[in-house]
Amino acid sequence: MAKIKEIWKTIKDFPNYVVSDQGRVKRITGERGTQVGCILKPQLQYNGYLRIGLYKNRKQYLICLHKLVLEAFVCPRPRKMQCDHKDCNKTNNYLSNLEWVTERVNKQRAKEKGLCPLGSHNGNSKLKEGEVWLIKRLINNKLKLTNIDIAKMFKVNHRTISLIKKRQIWQHV
Repeated sequence: MAKIKEIWKTIKDFPNYVVSDQGRVKRITGERGTQVGCILKPQLQYNGYLRIGLYKNRKQYLICLHKLVLEAFVCPRPRKMQCDHKDCNKTNNYLSNLEWVTERVNKQRAKEKGLCPLGSHNGNSKLKEGEVWLIKRLINNKLKLTNIDIAKMFKVNHRTISLIKKRQIWQHV
């Protein structure tokens, strides 16, 4: 089985470093206290993404690895675009796994892949499906209750009721 050749490109704004299409970074010039040619070890962020520390003028910059790969091999991040990891693995920063997409597309793909738990399965939810069903009944009721009245009944913010009413949240109920 033939090994795929790794392609390296200089990182814009950090000419002492190169990034590969396999999501690896190394330093290509030496300074006091640095090693040339060694692959740098990325740090795992709390949100699951890998970031790398690059130095310029004795100052460290922590940059997401997926951003470095896409910007070196595709283009600088287009306005209002985000990086999508096609296989949902935030640590897989191979170029073939990354692409620039809109926030809407990124969110839609995350939902389709089951990365966004719905309703009461979402740890931030204050409501349960049955309560939302009842809220929807109250919204459509002839009593003409206000969002504030309904919100007080369920101990949530009136904006939550408004979002349910507009079908921006809890669409699955």
